[in-house]
Amino acid sequence: MLRYFSREKTLFHLLIAGCVLRIMVFLVMNASNPDQHHEVLRFIKEFHRLPRIRELFLATHPPFYYLVALPFYWFDDPVSLKLTQLLSLLISTFNLYLIYKLHQKLVADVLVRNLAFLIAAFNPTFLAYSLYVSNDTMAFLMGTGILYLIYLYVNNPTSQTEIFLAIVTGLALLTKTTFLPFIPLVVLVVLLMRWKSSPAKADVVISLVAFVSIVFFLGSYKFIENKHYEHKFFLHNLDFFPLNHQATYKGIENFINFNLWDLITFPGEFNDDHATRYAYFLTFYATFWYKHIDFENNLNLGNYTSFKYIGSLIYIFGLLPTLTFFGGFFIKIKDSILTVWDMLWGKGFSSTGLYQVFLNAVFTLSFLAVFGAGIKYDGWSFFHGRFLGHVMVALLFIMAVGFSYLKKLSTPLFNISAYSLIIASSLHVIYFVVEAVWEVIGG
Repeated sequence: MLRYFSREKTLFHLLIAGCVLRIMVFLVMNASNPDQHHEVLRFIKEFHRLPRIRELFLATHPPFYYLVALPFYWFDDPVSLKLTQLLSLLISTFNLYLIYKLHQKLVADVLVRNLAFLIAAFNPTFLAYSLYVSNDTMAFLMGTGILYLIYLYVNNPTSQTEIFLAIVTGLALLTKTTFLPFIPLVVLVVLLMRWKSSPAKADVVISLVAFVSIVFFLGSYKFIENKHYEHKFFLHNLDFFPLNHQATYKGIENFINFNLWDLITFPGEFNDDHATRYAYFLTFYATFWYKHIDFENNLNLGNYTSFKYIGSLIYIFGLLPTLTFFGGFFIKIKDSILTVWDMLWGKGFSSTGLYQVFLNAVFTLSFLAVFGAGIKYDGWSFFHGRFLGHVMVALLFIMAVGFSYLKKLSTPLFNISAYSLIIASSLHVIYFVVEAVWEVIGG
């Protein structure tokens, strides 16, 4: 099996399989998730304007996705929403292709590269949340777009790439406020690259001001609206529509509880008594590897029948790849500190090193921002694997670092972790195929 994953062409096979799986899920999965993003589209169509903050539950979201989706929704069936969902399918497949192209450039070891890409191709949370009528699918693409352009920019810092980067960063901020942690990091990369390549420091200042101006012009709409109507730049819908039933905080238990056995025993039965409701990291684990939240969509065979125990197997086989990821994460933390130290003290500048520091930093800040919001608003729904979708490239790279380290450390350990990820990904494919067939013949 590992011999197959050691082939160059395997990555392309995984790309095709991932696209085919997305098409299959698109055909059977309902377009809406519990957040009901189509209500924003309905409002725009009915009133010919964007909703103000207090008018809809999701009106605090920036509008870019809704404006792009509106032409599809205008001619769509407001119940099935399949035409609007088609946009999500197009975005999802294009995003997977961009990840495929960038992942090829970032990971030299073919075996490790192919193993890590399994997550982008088949992970159920990343796949499902890229196919809803939701701004998540656009956010996933924007995150990949920024990481792709940063890669091009640090290797060839042209003005054209810099302008494209500013535009995509601004549009990302116009898509979802989860991109706020990106902004200081992107600006810092532009500053460093300009400082390194331009002898005239005035040019550095002018370029940086132009870059920030483009980002601000494109991405600031929702923040300005917030300030105008509510006198605050940063607002969340839970500031106006609190979901009291989501309360989860119990103190230190939230941070240390990792009751994997409870998750294995009841893999798809999220309720008030389940361990994941009061365990932050367990909830991330549960919602990343499987459809743990039963009401997310109509694919319910794995929630209410014995088929749910495929989730138990996925959680078992997902554990070692998760530990491999954390190994890669801590390795890159150490490497990032050394790289920054070398750059600060003039021991050498590496575009590859800078990009890897950026990947690690953007993943870390994005995770901390979501985690912090979950604590602030005391809501279990923040601790969800979908919030890692816009940094999927960074996640794959860190996973590849973990696998590379294991490969050098111990062949048996590497093989066990590799086969665990292969089995978990195969179970993901089986899960979706069985759910799709059930929807067609008896759902």
